[in-house]
Amino acid sequence: INAEYMGIPIPQILFDMASVSLLFFLFALTFAWHYHHLGNDWTGICEDGKKQSPINLDPSIASAKKKILIDFQYKDPLKNVQFKDNGHYLITQFNSDGGHVHVSGLVPGVTLKFNLFNIHFHTPSEHTFGKQQHSIEGHFVHLIDKADAHKVSKKRGILVFGVMFDATEAKESPFLESLGLAKLKPMNIYLTRFLKKIVGREAYYYEGSLTTPHCNEAVNWVVFKKVQPTNAKQLKYFTKRRNNNYRAIQRLNERVIYNAKVNQCLQPQAVSYTHLTLPTSDLVQISEVAGSLKKK
Repeated sequence: INAEYMGIPIPQILFDMASVSLLFFLFALTFAWHYHHLGNDWTGICEDGKKQSPINLDPSIASAKKKILIDFQYKDPLKNVQFKDNGHYLITQFNSDGGHVHVSGLVPGVTLKFNLFNIHFHTPSEHTFGKQQHSIEGHFVHLIDKADAHKVSKKRGILVFGVMFDATEAKESPFLESLGLAKLKPMNIYLTRFLKKIVGREAYYYEGSLTTPHCNEAVNWVVFKKVQPTNAKQLKYFTKRRNNNYRAIQRLNERVIYNAKVNQCLQPQAVSYTHLTLPTSDLVQISEVAGSLKKK
């Protein structure tokens, strides 16, 4: 994708959610991909990149520490949320109606606003904990708000919360049950209520990529260590439609994995914003990242 795509100037439409959706649709028409080889046949930066995801997350190599504060501003309840099978996984997408989070601690001295963009699931998990896969991995994908895009480089424009679920006991997940996955019907969901249960606990943080083509290396990954319970019935909601829809583990290379303490920001009104100026070229490349997310 160049500075113009199908005649649309990218900086002009930067992170307008409707325009991003259009870009994603155009990408989908021109690029087909699958999980037949777990991503090992994907080319370009997927093959050559140095910050690819997923990776193995192991406490023995996560020595650095990071503190992250999150102010949840989701529009709970999120009304009439309906998941669909897009040919790759079960997904629901939001335009401007999902709300956002304010996050500090990703970039020193800067608080960033990320808008909720989509929620989707992989079975089994993509990331591993100590080389162990889990039954399900949920990805809560956020895009940097256009008003904050000048504060970060092209490498930091996406935030993804990763949450693991294990179908190892009879206890079901109330959150998964609330999503209407049995018949893919519209539901009202309480995202803040669910995430607050695991915020305040530890997570892994690292800089990585999208786990689907074009594998752009622009993701702040926050993968929560607390594995959520589910059961065999709920696992079938996913596996009967899409199974083995995960990418193989990628090399860590020179990256640092952080042990992150994630807490809810209790005083969002006290959050201060530090403005960093970046060249237009970085904004263009952030919008390229947004375009490639359509395949999610």
